[in-house]
Amino acid sequence: ALQEQISRLVVHLVTDVASTTAVKRSLLSEVTTLALFLRRQNTNDLLLPLLITFLNDRDPSLRAAFFERVAGLCALVGRAALQAFVLPCILQALTDVEETVVCAAVNSLSRLSEVALHTRSTLLDIGSKIAPLLCHPNSWVRHSSINYFASLER
Repeated sequence: ALQEQISRLVVHLVTDVASTTAVKRSLLSEVTTLALFLRRQNTNDLLLPLLITFLNDRDPSLRAAFFERVAGLCALVGRAALQAFVLPCILQALTDVEETVVCAAVNSLSRLSEVALHTRSTLLDIGSKIAPLLCHPNSWVRHSSINYFASLER
């Protein structure tokens, strides 16, 4: 009963016409705690799809905040949800026009590689998509890319 009430409140906060980027970023700041409360099924069915809609927002800080928090969430939802829903979003963000979003996406992939949710072949496939970023003109993007490959050694 309490989970249902919280779920309705979260949906209202995120989808209401008056919802702001600040509200969404605040939700992201505690998303792992919320996911623990909602448990895996509600997180997969309700929370994760809502959060993925944040990637359509024009505010790059919200998109970057999603990637900063999604690795912790993936540890809770498991490999299947990661492969089906989250990973395609992260890989798409590697071509975002905002470099802060690209950095956040690559850093997210680095964190995910450290929690062993990917197979070795998936990690190498991701690496082939990150490799071109090693020549990116932005030094933050280059360093994030180097960190991804360094995370494979850990």
